[in-house]
Amino acid sequence: MTRRISVIAMVTIILALCTGTAGAYQLLVKEVTVIDNNVSSVYKTTKLTVEEFLAENEIVVEFVDRIDQPKILEIKDHMTITIKRAVPVTIVVDGKVKEVKTCEETVKDLLVEEQISVNEKDIVTIELQDEVVPEISVTQKGIITGSLQDQVVPAMKIEIQTYREEIIPEEQEVPFETEMRISTELEKGKTNVVQEGTVGTKENTFKVIYIGGKETSRQLVKEEIIKKPVTHIIEEGTARMVMTSRDTSHRYTKMMTMTATAYTASFKDTGKRPGDPWFGITASGMKARYGVIAVDPKVIPLGTRLYVEGYGLAIAG
Repeated sequence: MTRRISVIAMVTIILALCTGTAGAYQLLVKEVTVIDNNVSSVYKTTKLTVEEFLAENEIVVEFVDRIDQPKILEIKDHMTITIKRAVPVTIVVDGKVKEVKTCEETVKDLLVEEQISVNEKDIVTIELQDEVVPEISVTQKGIITGSLQDQVVPAMKIEIQTYREEIIPEEQEVPFETEMRISTELEKGKTNVVQEGTVGTKENTFKVIYIGGKETSRQLVKEEIIKKPVTHIIEEGTARMVMTSRDTSHRYTKMMTMTATAYTASFKDTGKRPGDPWFGITASGMKARYGVIAVDPKVIPLGTRLYVEGYGLAIAG
C-alpha cells in the first residue's frame, strides 16, 4: 500500500514539473508582426532583441533599407516591425548618370537626400517603365508636383537639365578703313601712303544661356571700343607729266593733238611796221619772241603754259 502511494506521488510530481515548464515556455514566446514592403507576416519567437529575431527568421535588412525599430531593441509581445525596402532609381543631371537606391517617398525628398538642387528654370523629366510621364508640372521652386510625379517607384528615371546664365566678355578686332585722296601734286597712276592703318579692338559682352550643360543662346548685351582703329590713307596722283628733251618732267592737265604753224612780226603777218608802238606786240601784250606762241583763245586761253613736242616750253601769248 505504501509503495503504491509513493508511485502515485512521483507521477504527480512529474506531471507538475511538465506543466510548469510548458507554462514558463509560453511566457517566453512572443508574437511579432513584420510588415515588409507592405506585406504583413506573423512570427513566434523567444529571441530577446530585434537583431536576434531578424537573424532567426533570415530577414535581411540592407543598409539602404529602413526599419522602424532599432536592432538593439528588446522584443515585446505583439510588437510590429515595419521594413521599407529601398528601390533603384536613375538620376541624370546634365548627362551625368547616377544610380541610387532610396526609401524616400517623393521625388522632392529624393533630390534633397542626394543633395541635388533644382531651380525654377531647370527642366525636369520623369520616365516610368520607358514611358515619359505627361502630367509633369514644376512649381516656382522647380520641384515636381502632383501625386503621380511625387511618388518614387522602382526603375524610375529622373532627368534634370539645369539652366545657367553666364556673362562672357570677348575681345574682337575692329578693321581699319581705307581712305583714298586725290593729289594734284602726284603723277597720275602713282600712289603714296600718307598714313598707315592700324586695327582697333572692341570688347563684346555676351549673355550666354546653358541648358543641360550645353550652350543654347548667346545675346550681345554690351559693345565697347577699347582701341579705335586708325584709317589707312592713300594719295592717288592725278597730275599728268611730260618729259622734255632735257629730261625734266612737267605736270600737265590736258593733251591735245594739233597742227602747228609759224608766224613773224612782219607787216605781212601783223600789218604793223617797225616804229609802230604795237609792232611785235602780241594780243596778250607780250612781245613776240621764242616761247611765245599763237593760239586760238577759244580753244586755249591766253596765258596758258604749254609744252609743244619738238618745240619746247611755251606760253600762249
